Amino acid sequence: METEYVSFRPPRAAAVKMTRGPKILETFGGTWEFTPVDAGQTKVTFRYQLRVRPRWLAWLIEPMARWWFSHETRIRVVTLAKALAEAGSHEPPAR
Repeated sequence: METEYVSFRPPRAAAVKMTRGPKILETFGGTWEFTPVDAGQTKVTFRYQLRVRPRWLAWLIEPMARWWFSHETRIRVVTLAKALAEAGSHEPPAR
């Protein structure tokens, strides 16, 4: 899937829309919202909106597509958090 940024407000939010993707997706868009929680911690909220085709099968396909995107996003966030934690553990001590 290819997407483009339609809104970008660093460091608080970014929004994307699909420009090219799998034939099963008619539309896809999403926002990522970043909220500081504590020193060094940020809450990230992902919201996705999608529409599948054919529309007459949306009642069946869209719940599965939402589950799949949610599942994949969780895996990617966990992987990113591990990579950031590992990168942070290799930083030289502050002077």
